[in-house]
Amino acid sequence: MPRSIKSFYPLGLYLLAVILRLVVLNQIAGNDPAFDQHRGSDQTAYAAQAKGLLAGTWPDGPFYFQPLYPFFLGGLHLLAGPDMYPARAAQAVVLSTGALICFWLARRLYGERAAWIAGALYAIYPVFIFYDLVFLGAGLVTLVILGMTAALTRWIDTGSWRWAMLAGVLLGVAGGAQPALPVAAVFPAAALVWRYRLKAVKPMLMFAVGLAAALSPYSFWNYRFTGQLTPASTTGALNFYIGNNRHANGQRDNPLAQQAIIIEVRHGRTDYVSAALADIRADPLRAIQLFARKAGMLWSNPELAQNVAYYADGADRSSLLHAIPLNFYFVALMAVAGFILYGRDLRTTVMALLAVGITASNALFFISSRQRLPVVPILVVVAGAAIDLLITTFTTKALFGNRKKALSVGGAFVASAMLLAVADWATVTLPRPALVSQLPPGYHSIGTVNAATVSVPDFLPALEPGVPYWVTVYWQASGPLDRDYKTLVQVIDANGQKWAQGDHMAGETGFQYYQSSRWENGDILRDEFLIIPPDDLPAPFAAQIWIGLYDPDTGERLPVFLPDGSPAPDGVLKTRPIAVTKIEPLTVPPDAQPVNAMVGMATLNAYHARLDTLTLTLTLYWQSGGPMAEDGIIFVHLFDESGQFAVGADSRPRNGLYSMQVWQSGEGIVDGHEINLPADFLPGEYTIKVGAYDSATLNRLTVTTADGKTVADGVLTLGTVTIQK
Repeated sequence: MPRSIKSFYPLGLYLLAVILRLVVLNQIAGNDPAFDQHRGSDQTAYAAQAKGLLAGTWPDGPFYFQPLYPFFLGGLHLLAGPDMYPARAAQAVVLSTGALICFWLARRLYGERAAWIAGALYAIYPVFIFYDLVFLGAGLVTLVILGMTAALTRWIDTGSWRWAMLAGVLLGVAGGAQPALPVAAVFPAAALVWRYRLKAVKPMLMFAVGLAAALSPYSFWNYRFTGQLTPASTTGALNFYIGNNRHANGQRDNPLAQQAIIIEVRHGRTDYVSAALADIRADPLRAIQLFARKAGMLWSNPELAQNVAYYADGADRSSLLHAIPLNFYFVALMAVAGFILYGRDLRTTVMALLAVGITASNALFFISSRQRLPVVPILVVVAGAAIDLLITTFTTKALFGNRKKALSVGGAFVASAMLLAVADWATVTLPRPALVSQLPPGYHSIGTVNAATVSVPDFLPALEPGVPYWVTVYWQASGPLDRDYKTLVQVIDANGQKWAQGDHMAGETGFQYYQSSRWENGDILRDEFLIIPPDDLPAPFAAQIWIGLYDPDTGERLPVFLPDGSPAPDGVLKTRPIAVTKIEPLTVPPDAQPVNAMVGMATLNAYHARLDTLTLTLTLYWQSGGPMAEDGIIFVHLFDESGQFAVGADSRPRNGLYSMQVWQSGEGIVDGHEINLPADFLPGEYTIKVGAYDSATLNRLTVTTADGKTVADGVLTLGTVTIQK
């Protein structure tokens, strides 16, 4: 048969890819009642941006979502119209060209049969089919990375810097849809520089030029709005935090730490990168374990959902997808064996390092099916070569004619299976649960809940309205509980009013989870509970953190006991009082009378007296020097002209709600006291005297006047008030 006709045979792979994708598209459209709706925030945003692009209203600000795909999707709508079905079909037709590139690359590297195997794997790989049909950038990135790999191998074959530049451009284009990908170039680039030394300088420079040229339009556009040369989208810092915070599990979940940091960043108190690095520095061992877990997740079989789910949105709605007996584990098993068997070939080594680089770049952030998809076409190419070698080696004649080669090939596949088993192990065991060998210093027990002793910090900082607040609890278990219980964590004031809460499943505040049903005798587990108080709390006041365990289904609380074994009041354990305050400086109105006397550790700067019928309101303006040892009761007394006590009122500051024991250093406190006068109260001029005494000992706090003199009886005379009929 003429060679010119044979050259068209690979088009059969392309047609196979297109037909499979259109069949699956038709099945999903028929089985998905929400087919005409964009599922997930990313697809919704991309669709809106593509529509805005065609209308001339987008982009209108920095790129928050990855910018490449909306341009591609806009082009699809321009060609196929606004409806989703034809646009998805058009996308499938375009992205199916990956089967041809895969065939071409495998043929150049490993031969004709390996090329047909690799091309067929690409055409029928069910996850490729699914992502080629959804409005996300994963399928497009996969195609571009495959092209970049082909350009890279062509550079190795020819030594031409033009192929190196093209590889850089394609990697930069891919970075417009998955910004972490350019990091992957470090590994193969290092190998090429090591191999070619000075000869690699010019091609590497041209590679860098191509990469920068592809990324610069995004960067300069973002710079117009943010003043920063962000490579592609502005979400990189957030994604870095999502993947590396102290509660991260490797996926794009929403752990407690992330909920807190979003508020902190919004108020300008930190930034995502600094917060992530702080968590890494605080527990570097966990950070290493988390990185290993993420790398393992990328090489394990499950397709992890992000915005869309391959299983629920694809395989469950398409009988064809469900029936194709091909998954990531098979491709990875073949490919890793191929890397081992063909490792002496520089082009294979570079592809292996590119796969490692993509793994590492993803593990810097978080893992999902669509994040790891760009590594799969590289694996498919090498898997084709491995399957070809496997067929060649284990035919009957070859098996008995060259047992040494058969053992070598078999050993490579065994080694591949072992490496993938290690990846699976990492996903289920790392990071380790937050178990410690002993209770750290600075914590004390406040009692027991069922079979667990509860310890909290000796010192709890002030809680500020609107600011995320962390409560660290150590559980010391004497055995497992009968089920997974939820922890009650609530902020309660002296009147029993609940102002905020952070209830969460015990043992599930940080990954890996270690729920109460798994606790064993002697376990000491660290839990961190997040309280997000409302912005409008009537601060300042004192509160306690109430802690307990309850059945999440029934709400029934477990019995709690104080350290002395007696039942705990209210059925909960309570921390020492904490301050709920904004710690704002004192503002004294101009009509207030200056005092500037010390009462204990606090300065009474001024006071203001107002008489309203039979109610005298005395407002005291305090500048706190810090928490006091005494639980001070403030007395406000009136004495008549003969020096006799007439009437008074004693209470803790701020209507009994803000104990001096939790006052914060530098805090300004406006403290109102009311004295209700009897109806028969005699008119006249009365002297106002104030002071404070310890509620436990009744000893008065030391009073020092503005001129530095100590008042012997601890009573401070302020001024007079005239009571009229």
